[in-house]
Amino acid sequence: LEATPLQIASLVATIVNDGIRVEPFIVSKLMKPDGTVIKQFPVSRGRRVLRRETASELRRMMEVVTRHGTGVAAYVEGVGSAGKTGSAETGKFDASGKSISHAWFAGYVPLKNPQFVITVFVEEGMSGGDVAAPIFGEIAKAILELGISP
Repeated sequence: LEATPLQIASLVATIVNDGIRVEPFIVSKLMKPDGTVIKQFPVSRGRRVLRRETASELRRMMEVVTRHGTGVAAYVEGVGSAGKTGSAETGKFDASGKSISHAWFAGYVPLKNPQFVITVFVEEGMSGGDVAAPIFGEIAKAILELGISP
């Protein structure tokens, strides 16, 4: 399976949105410094690609990953978070013959009324739980502390 960080983020967003996939976008509008909107880009209404029950069960499993599994370093105290760790084989080996892997963590925050989906990919980072999950946790905490809105 090959996937980009944006594709994984879109998958997590679909799970958070009860199985409705909305086409991801980078820019929603262009504005002048005074706040005047120059151009607004349409946002996809989305379409159902997962049953609501399936999305709910996936969210429950993703919460278990951050509470009791390989992604505990991604858990955000006070508001909670959920996600999935990953380690993708590269086909490369280090000098000692150990397989080199990329580290992944993809998840969302907060648990109730999720507002942010974050995907962390660390090239040759080896372990999603040890390397990518803590980075997710730091990013999520910083976003929440800064009061950034989606």
